[in-house]
Parts: sequence; C-alpha cells; structure tokens
Amino acid sequence: MKVIQVITSPIGGGAEVLVRELGTRLPSLGVDCDVVYFNLGSKAFGFLSANLNSNEHCLYNGSRSFANVFGLHN
Repeated sequence: MKVIQVITSPIGGGAEVLVRELGTRLPSLGVDCDVVYFNLGSKAFGFLSANLNSNEHCLYNGSRSFANVFGLHN
C-alpha cells in the first residue's frame, strides 16, 4: 500500500507533528509512505531542509500556489 501525506509545512504542533511521526513509523510496519510539504516554513528553513528524512519531500512553494498541483503529480 502507498500512503502520501500532504501538508503545508512541518512547522507547528498539531497535525504537523502527527504527519512527521507517521512518516517515520509507517515504513517500519511495511507501508510505503511519503510525506510532502508545500514549504518548510521561514523560521526553520535551514534546519529542516538539512534534516528531512528520505521519505520527506518539499515542493518549496507557497501553500496557495497552483504550481503545487503539478509538483504533486511528479
């Protein structure tokens, strides 16, 4: 099974934390899981871009950018 979680940014404390946690735990259960962020947030851009897991991807667009539709397609 393939699971793709899409969220605007990993910065925050609610759903953002859950998405990152699921992104690390689901593969250990045999689920093919990817996490896609529209952007990394301005506060932690340098820190997070260096610390993304192999199954985490960033589109580096604003959350309202129409380019995200095409980024998700790839």
